[in-house]
Amino acid sequence: MAQFDTFLKVQDAVLKRAGWSGTTRRTYVKDAINEAGHAIFGDYRHAPWRKKVGTIVTVEPYVTGTVSTSGATVTGVGTTFASGMVGRKFVSDYGQPFFIYTTHTDANNFDLEQDWPFTDLSGSGYVIFQDTYSLASDCEFVLLDEITLHDSDGHKMASMSVTQGLEGTHLPRQAGMPERLVIVEEDSSGNPQVQLWPNAPDQVYVIRYAYMKSWTELAGDSDVPDIPSNHGDLLVKRALMVVGEHPEFRNSPMLQQYASLYQKALARVMGNKRVSPQVAPASTYDGRTGRRRRYPFSFPIQDN
Repeated sequence: MAQFDTFLKVQDAVLKRAGWSGTTRRTYVKDAINEAGHAIFGDYRHAPWRKKVGTIVTVEPYVTGTVSTSGATVTGVGTTFASGMVGRKFVSDYGQPFFIYTTHTDANNFDLEQDWPFTDLSGSGYVIFQDTYSLASDCEFVLLDEITLHDSDGHKMASMSVTQGLEGTHLPRQAGMPERLVIVEEDSSGNPQVQLWPNAPDQVYVIRYAYMKSWTELAGDSDVPDIPSNHGDLLVKRALMVVGEHPEFRNSPMLQQYASLYQKALARVMGNKRVSPQVAPASTYDGRTGRRRRYPFSFPIQDN
């Protein structure tokens, strides 16, 4: 069986079977292959080669010294503020409104994203904490029954649950052991994020989660598809379905032909097993615009 272990080999196979050549058509085929990859990942969501394990390492809250506020500036006494704190939340106490540590100045000064709106703090206690974390950049969806909490030495402490959908702004009322994850908005890079609930982490924890990776866009000829090379013909057949929609093949049975071949090949790869209908959608993908909306959590995937 042919081994389609590079983007170039997949391109060449699609072009040959379509009877195409030329730079313009190769460009079209490249887009078709990536669209096909997304489609296969939607059809075979429990593919074993997609499963990976991600890790979140929490940070413990910082409460050293005292602070005073003036406008957006926070000045500390006995503090060692660090640039790594940028992006964390600053509160006068748990349960109070938080403000983002935005600009680091030095060990005793930083700025919030806005002026302190309450009576200025003066020699007061405070907390800088982080309860929102990004998931892996290639995470398409997380398997709900495979999320565990560990201590900093790696010893398992508990299993964790997850809430699908937003719960609004949560203000943790104390520091403690997180119990579950809540989906929040994506980070600035477009990666899904979770908030730890109901407590802000009181120490360093390690959260491990199993997830299914998203399709990685192929660009360079030497790029390796996310589908094992021994199943690469699946990618070729699905790409030919996309090519079959091109106006040149309007009166050709090419689309129907490769749709049938693709379904048969997919059934063989899946071992004639079906995905449970209780699986929530991980994403929607528009091959024309390349835009995709991700839903980072899914029900556990099982075979019927």
